Amino acid sequence: MYSRILVPLDGSELSERAVPHALDLAKKYGAEITLLRATALPDRVYALPDLTAAAYMERYRETEQETIRQYLEDWKQRLEADGVTCKAIHRLDDAASAIVDQAEIDEADLVVMCTHGRGGFDRWVHGSVASKVMRRILCPLLLIRGQSKREGT
Repeated sequence: MYSRILVPLDGSELSERAVPHALDLAKKYGAEITLLRATALPDRVYALPDLTAAAYMERYRETEQETIRQYLEDWKQRLEADGVTCKAIHRLDDAASAIVDQAEIDEADLVVMCTHGRGGFDRWVHGSVASKVMRRILCPLLLIRGQSKREGT
């Protein structure tokens, strides 16, 4: 039924709650998991006296990308240790666009992601990645609730 499952991670424990669900499905159907981390670069970079915008972006890429690469590699190794074929991808794009685009590129059969449970003003300000993905995705989407009411949201 499923052969390619996409799991977006943002580095938070909440996003990681989607992994066990994807792992169970991957084991059941013999599917490959793609771990995706998206990083949106700042819209504007204000140059500091000792740092140009280009230098800032280069420094950002060097430090952040290595941290993200290691994070994804750690998760990849965990899933492979459980017997699942896995790949890890880091994209420089906003989260919703990266998820939708990667699902199309991989011809994903399923996207498994966790909601962050934002509501009210916070959701209005930050938007909901899950909502944006849900409106644009072409494959099935399994949303895992990020927090229960008992946990604070």
